[in-house]
Amino acid sequence: MNLLSGILITLLLAACAVLAYLASRKREVTRQNQALQKSLDEAQVARQTLAESIEQDRSERDWYRILFASTSDMVFVFDIKPDGTPGSFLEVNDIACQRLKYSREEILELVPADLEAHDGTSSGFGYSTADLVTLSDEYVKARHQKFADRAARTMVERILAAGELTYESDFEDHAGKRFPVTVHARKLGATDQSVIILTARDVTEQKHAEERLSDSEQRFRKFFQDSPIGIAIYDNQRKLMDTNRACMKMLGVPDPDQFARFNIFDNPFLPPEIRQKLASGENVRFEMAVDFSEVLGRSLFITSRSDTGWFDILIHNMGNDKTFHPRGYFAQFQDVTDRHRTESELRKREKQLLQAEKMEAIGSMAGGIAHDFNNILTPIIGYAALVSRLAKGSDDLKQFAENIERAAHRAKDLVMQILTFSRKSDSDDDISQPICVIPIAKEVLNLQKQTLPPNIQIERVIKTEEDVVMANPTKIHQILMNLCTNAVHAMKQTGGTLELRITDYFLKDPARSDTPDLPAGHYLRISIKDTGSGIEKSILNRIFEPFFTTKPKGEGTGMGLAVVLGIVKGLKGAITVESEVGVGSVFHVILPLVEAAVRTAAETAVELATGSGTVMVVDDDPDILQMVSDMLKSLGYEPVTANQAFGALKIFQLQPDRFNAVIMDQVMPAMTGLQLAMEIRKLRQDIPLILCTAHHDVAPEDAKAAGIADVLSKPILLDDLAGKLHRLMPAKK
Repeated sequence: MNLLSGILITLLLAACAVLAYLASRKREVTRQNQALQKSLDEAQVARQTLAESIEQDRSERDWYRILFASTSDMVFVFDIKPDGTPGSFLEVNDIACQRLKYSREEILELVPADLEAHDGTSSGFGYSTADLVTLSDEYVKARHQKFADRAARTMVERILAAGELTYESDFEDHAGKRFPVTVHARKLGATDQSVIILTARDVTEQKHAEERLSDSEQRFRKFFQDSPIGIAIYDNQRKLMDTNRACMKMLGVPDPDQFARFNIFDNPFLPPEIRQKLASGENVRFEMAVDFSEVLGRSLFITSRSDTGWFDILIHNMGNDKTFHPRGYFAQFQDVTDRHRTESELRKREKQLLQAEKMEAIGSMAGGIAHDFNNILTPIIGYAALVSRLAKGSDDLKQFAENIERAAHRAKDLVMQILTFSRKSDSDDDISQPICVIPIAKEVLNLQKQTLPPNIQIERVIKTEEDVVMANPTKIHQILMNLCTNAVHAMKQTGGTLELRITDYFLKDPARSDTPDLPAGHYLRISIKDTGSGIEKSILNRIFEPFFTTKPKGEGTGMGLAVVLGIVKGLKGAITVESEVGVGSVFHVILPLVEAAVRTAAETAVELATGSGTVMVVDDDPDILQMVSDMLKSLGYEPVTANQAFGALKIFQLQPDRFNAVIMDQVMPAMTGLQLAMEIRKLRQDIPLILCTAHHDVAPEDAKAAGIADVLSKPILLDDLAGKLHRLMPAKK
């Protein structure tokens, strides 16, 4: 029992041990199954990840291939040899093959250096012509290759060191044609087996565009600098950026810095309305007058000009750029000073023309008045001369007649002064002759007395007995009238004394005198002095210029002293002036005296020449006709009168040989004196013809063509009539 119990216990224990072992193995198997399942799961995940990775790598390679094939740049891939030089190309895209005109297989056999263009010269390697003759081709080629390898190795080192490199080079295609490229090299990989990818971009068009831009800039710069129009460029702050030579020349400035001081946007010469427009940014075009004397006086900028200049200026606002920022301003300058001066001169000439037309109208009117007035004076002067000649036994009657004659002569001279402005050509009255100046001076002073204000007095000082000069009475009268009128004007406000002084003037050394142009000799000096306002020294040398005047607008033409100077120069004399502001002025007219023989002849009275013969007188004025008839009778001639041209022509046709001379008026109804003269010349060629005219409206060539032997001025003077008849009929008694 005990044994059995023991066996049972032993079996029971063994069964328990087996059960425990089996339970333990079960647990181990379960654990192993779980580990295996986990491994299977991990393997599945890894397999899935690997599949995804493979798919992604395939996708990336497809994108890389697409980009490699579709880029417009040339792409090359090459490895690096053990010696550090580039190896053959590993890959190349289609664009590179097309641009280089190689097949893919041909390019893959090349290295980067084979694509670069070379000059093909040996001068850069230090070879002379003698070296190239003596050295072998293999030696030269090997040395070239050595230099090429050195350059290629240096490039690779720079790429490996920096990781990438960009540079410019020239490629050469299969046909040998060069073109510029921009190359970008990048290292791929981090080991010694790294490869390099080159991206080359053809920049031929870019280079051409740059060249065109450079040419365009050069042309613009040349145009900018050489343009005759001034050009200035300002930034958006109105600060000068650039200006050309024309601008600086116009303003007379030495450099752009001085030009910048002339601020076209704000300077004292800028018109106010333009200043407002510029402030609002408007485009403006305007003309501006710059007084350079004021510029220098105010030290605005340095300039070589000192006069007034006019400028046509255009200022253009260049608007905004693409970022809406103001670009600045562009200005053009043109110097229009000459145009302004020309226009001013034209306006002055227009005024002169209007004045000339006015004077011509006045002259035409004066001519008509003179004709009628001289017709009135003719019988007055003629009969006064006849009375004076016939009244030999009565001194009183002779004196009365001389007074009448003197007054009539004064009226005649007054008419001649009016006619001076209406004459269109020189006449006999313009011919110089020996005349006495003192009587003309007295006459001028008498005329001045009639119009002087009461606060101006006249003094006359004559300290010479020789006053005969070679001149024309009208010209001397004009000189004295102009100078006296100016003297009176200078004293119009304050009053004073007008002094006319006539003295001798002996010129010994012209070089030391105020009249160096006159030769040494004896002269007559006429001095006209006033105690007026005087003339400033700054304008004293300009008073004889045409159209220069100090009188207010409308009171003077500026021609008086210019005319006086011209007359005096024409008489071979000189004129000087002395003046002091606040004291007065004195003008000296210096005229050469005539020689004693001529002077004596001028001062000697001439007896009236008498004669005989029949003289026809033709005039439409009955008073003149009667007066001339009486004059002829007193001189011993037989007058035959006619008051119309056709009647005179009929009388002459009946007895052409009866008449020894014909005196005819120019202005008659139906037929002029010239026309009558031509008809008479048809009947008789040798008849002396004398034409009467109140003013010189007959040209000398017209009178000569009509057969006129002499001209008799109205009013007709007895001595003038006697002298002309005596000259034309010397044989008649």
